[in-house]
Amino acid sequence: MVFVPPERFVPTLPHGISYAGVFLTDRHDRPLLLTSAHHPGEYHYPGGLLDNDEDPWTCALRETAEEIGFVPAAHDDAPRPLMLSFTPPEPPWPWRIGVTFDGGRLTDKELERISPGPRRT
Repeated sequence: MVFVPPERFVPTLPHGISYAGVFLTDRHDRPLLLTSAHHPGEYHYPGGLLDNDEDPWTCALRETAEEIGFVPAAHDDAPRPLMLSFTPPEPPWPWRIGVTFDGGRLTDKELERISPGPRRT
């Protein structure tokens, strides 16, 4: 095997999109779902695309804060992956891989604190 320097090797690797989110429920185990700003009629849990040099857990916390206005207290603990998903390439998009973390139950007080985050256009 011939050594190939990283600056030549890395561009040959497959590239895709990574995202992360947090699955939260209320005290009755009903999921917290947000309406989609980009796709009316669709719902999702807090989450989004990873920024450069961001790990999935950091992304999930950042997106949760952006989308509901705060990070719930349950997130002070170590991350608990709940699901890993993969979508093969669908032109024009490359493959996508995502991590969903278990966010636990929101308290009634936390549910009252939810406010929409800044809108992205």
